[in-house]
Amino acid sequence: MALRGRRLVAAAKSIYSPPVGPYREATATETMEVSTGDGLLRLEVAPRHTTVRLGDHIRLSATEHFATFSGFSRRRRTKKRSFELRDDVRLLVARSIPTRDVGLWYQPGPDVAIRLFGCRPLDLFHDEGLKALRRLDQLAEKLADALGPHAHGVATAMEIGNGADRVLITDYGDRLVFYIRRLFREWPRRALEAHADGTILLCSKSRFGAGEQQFRCSSRYGVTSIGDHVRFADHTGQDLGSVAIPWVNPEERRQIAELIGQRIDQHGASS
Repeated sequence: MALRGRRLVAAAKSIYSPPVGPYREATATETMEVSTGDGLLRLEVAPRHTTVRLGDHIRLSATEHFATFSGFSRRRRTKKRSFELRDDVRLLVARSIPTRDVGLWYQPGPDVAIRLFGCRPLDLFHDEGLKALRRLDQLAEKLADALGPHAHGVATAMEIGNGADRVLITDYGDRLVFYIRRLFREWPRRALEAHADGTILLCSKSRFGAGEQQFRCSSRYGVTSIGDHVRFADHTGQDLGSVAIPWVNPEERRQIAELIGQRIDQHGASS
């Protein structure tokens, strides 16, 4: 009788055990850590949650429907934030060009992006610098894979710049979307879309309302960096439009122009 009871309990557990993510065991928890230029970065991937920590004071934990973040504000005050991971909310892992920093971004909607925190690779002159960089690449890839369900169409994410003025670039495969911080604005906002068919969409928002400018620029030679702007021109050199990116240096602005040119003119057409 006791044996039969144990079998019934075992059968009930197998029937009513909660579902887990694909290709994962119910009790499997993967952990990984690496030394960075900003402290120890630790990742924990479990069937029902993903947690990443930087040092002792920065932590993000995400489940299927909710996420909680604790860290420091710009004034170094501890801040905590909880948010629902709806279909229009994204959590993205971005890599910096060319420094290979890791940045974790939160998008509460399609038009704004907030960098929750980030870390720099260990100095390459350090004895363990190269080894730590390879380890950081692996951790960032694993973290991006774990947060993949919350990317909602973004294949990869990149960032260019330094500090709070970084430009976030999200790659959807058929288009690049650029988030740039405007003057007197706290967070980067959607400012530019570059589509593979040559369509360019410039987005602006002011106290007079939001506006968009759309045109076609099908040649990479029509995308140039001049002053604080990335400029678009047709095959005759006629201006089509421009977008201001004042917070990055000239070399980083040229990199942005090259990324746009490569996306709109993938075969190197000259006109």
